[in-house]
Amino acid sequence: VWLFFDAEATQLEPRREWSLSFEKPAPVAEVMVRAGETVKKGQVLARLQLAPGPEKMLKAMRERRNKVEKQYLSSTLEVERLLVQVSDRTEELRTQKEHFDELQKNFILKTTTPAGKQQMKKELAAAKKQLVFGQRDLEHLRVRTKTPQLQKQKLELLRTQAVAAEDAFEARAEGMFLRAPENASVTQ
Repeated sequence: VWLFFDAEATQLEPRREWSLSFEKPAPVAEVMVRAGETVKKGQVLARLQLAPGPEKMLKAMRERRNKVEKQYLSSTLEVERLLVQVSDRTEELRTQKEHFDELQKNFILKTTTPAGKQQMKKELAAAKKQLVFGQRDLEHLRVRTKTPQLQKQKLELLRTQAVAAEDAFEARAEGMFLRAPENASVTQ
């Protein structure tokens, strides 16, 4: 694997170039990067084939991490969808409250006839009822949002634990993993 550091805009050549190789001769199990990708210092570039037991264990760890990652992303989307609903409902309530306030103002300032007052009372009662139901609906929606938010936090913790388990495994089998010595671009 050849790594090149990004050149300055005025330079034509990369600042540094490395030819990396494993410490031990063994079959390469997987290459995790492709030419043209940018890698970060310490990122695993490739790994050697492990003994059957550790190979199976690494595969199980990665499958678990991928499953948790998918669940986390799904949960994140659900939380974002619910938060948009809360925001939309809050805006609707603000508009309803402005309408109710306007009706109250008109009732006080503009209504003079008994029939007009009676009609305005009906409109105010209907607007108040709509406002109360809207507030209850918003509160219910906020409560419904809490469970997915807690699920998302739990999944975030599981995701962190899964990554930490993989990192610990890789640290124990250090000679089996080829890592980027610095931030760089992969050329081949």
